[in-house]
Amino acid sequence: MGSRLATTRPSEARCMPYPELVTDGPAWTVLDSSIRPWLPSDGVTDKVSRLLYAPLQPDGYATAIHELAHCAWSPTRLPRVRFEPLVLHAVEDARINLALEAGGLRMELAPARLAHVRLLGARDLHEGRTAVFVLRAVASLGTNAGP
Repeated sequence: MGSRLATTRPSEARCMPYPELVTDGPAWTVLDSSIRPWLPSDGVTDKVSRLLYAPLQPDGYATAIHELAHCAWSPTRLPRVRFEPLVLHAVEDARINLALEAGGLRMELAPARLAHVRLLGARDLHEGRTAVFVLRAVASLGTNAGP
């Protein structure tokens, strides 16, 4: 069975993040975000349901590491706030990226993924969505996509 996995899905086998290495408790379900266009971003971690979505290709390495850090360091549930929760999510992403950078794991997005982030930012500005652009900039602190 192991050799079949290696011959049929080598990219996934080599690029699979293992949240169980950084968390206690039951197993996680790890799914390839690159084949799920309905997701809000390349990486999503749901600590309550123990689901991790990340691109399972070599160019998704930075996203997989970022999501593993959420598994290890983010609270299971973010607190309720009196402002738009998206702001809290952006700050939490920045906190994760800056902690990884401080530990020597700066999140370096692959060229195609970096170009996509820049395209989203340009689109936000073109459409007059300045607040969304600023939140993307905050979330990207500690990465090569940051301001």
